Amino acid sequence: MPRKARFLSVADEHAADGGVAAVDRALSLMAAFNAQRPTLSLTELATHAKLYKSTTLRLLNSLEHARWVLRSSDGRYQPGPALETLQQAYHAATPRLRLVHHALRELVNTTGESAVFYELRGAGPTLRRVVVDRVESPHNVQHRLHPGDVMPLDRGTGGRVMTAYVPTLLSMALREQPSDGSLYDEIRAEGYFAAVGDNAPEIAGISVPVITQEAKGLSGVISITSPAARHKAEHIPMVVEAGRRLAAALDDGLIPRRGERRREPREDGSDGND
Repeated sequence: MPRKARFLSVADEHAADGGVAAVDRALSLMAAFNAQRPTLSLTELATHAKLYKSTTLRLLNSLEHARWVLRSSDGRYQPGPALETLQQAYHAATPRLRLVHHALRELVNTTGESAVFYELRGAGPTLRRVVVDRVESPHNVQHRLHPGDVMPLDRGTGGRVMTAYVPTLLSMALREQPSDGSLYDEIRAEGYFAAVGDNAPEIAGISVPVITQEAKGLSGVISITSPAARHKAEHIPMVVEAGRRLAAALDDGLIPRRGERRREPREDGSDGND
């Protein structure tokens, strides 16, 4: 007979109403992994989930069988290939993410640098800039980010652009640093922000707002990031164009086929197919 726990596990503390306790516990183990902790030991997983090691091991055996986790020769665990299949299904079921990912791939092909899309999440004091999607550059030296990473709003080219175009963020920023008002005016006037070392000394970025009718304003921010030594001003118009094309794609839901020119609407508003 299983031992009765002397304390509440993470799953018990956040149990799904009408859910299954074993599923809640298994998912609490999966939630322990992130970009900073890609591999974990049995002890670390049990500690994170507040479960007995014996219970944790049984859950991990089931997760491993379903390929949700993999166990290495040294006994450590990591997320398994089944999650990649689920991620692909998630993207396939979410047209907006397909459009974003397509735009990022094209931007990497054009510039050779890593491309990222940020969105604003939360409300009031919990507002945060979150990485929604990321496509890495082919270079060995990269500025690595991962979907779900939370980035600062008060620095970095993506944070500056987001602040410049969101009145709530702008008001908060100017209360903290009134002297930055001219910077944000310039960002809105130019339609982009490029800088070296605004977030980290060795990192450069170029960011543009993605303004859509769908969002009635800022839908997100598309950026490229690179080591400072590879920063090139000639990439600026490429990122600006990527932001414009993504905004148009989000509004009309079309992804141009590779090698096919996007149809531009006529002045009378038709698409040229009549």
